[in-house]
Amino acid sequence: MIKRVITIGAEEPIRAIWLLMEKHNIRHIPVVDDQNLIGIVSDQDFYKALPSITEIKDHAKLVKTLDVVKVKDVMARSVKAVKPEMDIREAAKLFVENKLGCFPVVSEGKLVGILTTTDLMRYIAERDPDKTPI
Repeated sequence: MIKRVITIGAEEPIRAIWLLMEKHNIRHIPVVDDQNLIGIVSDQDFYKALPSITEIKDHAKLVKTLDVVKVKDVMARSVKAVKPEMDIREAAKLFVENKLGCFPVVSEGKLVGILTTTDLMRYIAERDPDKTPI
């Protein structure tokens, strides 16, 4: 899991999502209120909020969308989270069952990390690859 999580507030404009994702090369941002997880926004949530490709030619509409639409308007509110002590195999099963790209890691109601499919693949790649054939 990644412990230094990039987060965002619900009242931020969605332009902030775009800037954070670009700057940190990430696809998921937990939405917090005083370290309490209240939602999550993915790159797909962000892209769905943008004007269509035909409307995007209207620069003013794009700028207005980026600055007026709030994170709370595009975030997923029903978030599946895991605990830091969860077994990695159980977490892998959750990824398969839920078809999600990440799970926020929560302890005592507070966001303490994030686990992504990339983290899981990195974990597998760094283990003893000679022992597990494809």
